[in-house]
Formats: sequence, structure tokens, C-alpha cells
Amino acid sequence: MQRVAIARALSVEPDVLYADEPTSALDVSVQAQVINLLLDLRRSLNLTLVVVSHDLAVVSRLCEQIVVLKDGQIAEAGPTAEVLQDPASDYTAKLIGAARAVNLERFQQTPGRGHRWTEEVRLGAALDT
Repeated sequence: MQRVAIARALSVEPDVLYADEPTSALDVSVQAQVINLLLDLRRSLNLTLVVVSHDLAVVSRLCEQIVVLKDGQIAEAGPTAEVLQDPASDYTAKLIGAARAVNLERFQQTPGRGHRWTEEVRLGAALDT
């Protein structure tokens, strides 16, 4: 279903693609396929990709910039790698801590194709707010 929605969105040749929870309710292998598809499309079509997700593993693979929201307000924003490595907000730090409590994937370098998401993501920790 996600692939059909992506294809329909791309039919109007947008400059920006909005993906709201693009991998939710998908099994692990399909999640990886959708992530890789979005990465390929972003690169090949020079798209700006706006991703809304609760899954930091997905965000870390798809997004160069991150905005962390708490109660509808910006808790923190900046380059994804910097925010995830050294969060300035206590809320962001708790969110990252919860994500680290689960088994997060690693990137695998594929010659000529860049980084690919290849392993399972299990989100099993809850964030206390």
C-alpha cells in the first residue's frame, strides 16, 4: 500500500514528498524496502523528503535535519546526526534513550549504491513523558 501511495504522490512530479509514518504497520523486510525506495527516490529525483515518524531508526536513515516535538512544541531541532549524538533537550535525550533500549539497525555499505538499511528494527521501549 505504501508503494502505491508513493507512486500516486510522485505522479504530479512534486519537489517535496511528505511521508507520514511511511513504515508503520509493515513487516521488517517491507520496511527496509520502503526506506530504500524513499532514499533512492530522494536521490534520483532530487526530492525534499519530509518525514513524520515516531521511529528514530527511520528518521536517522532518511533525514538530514530533525525536529523533535513535545506536546506540539519544538523541543529541539538541528542536523539529525548532531541531535541524536548530543541532544540539548532532556526530552530528546529520553527519547533517544528509549530508542537505544531496543535493537536498532546498522547501515550496510553497498558498492555503487550508498548506504542501505538492511536489518530489523524492533521498537519495544516506551517513552515516559
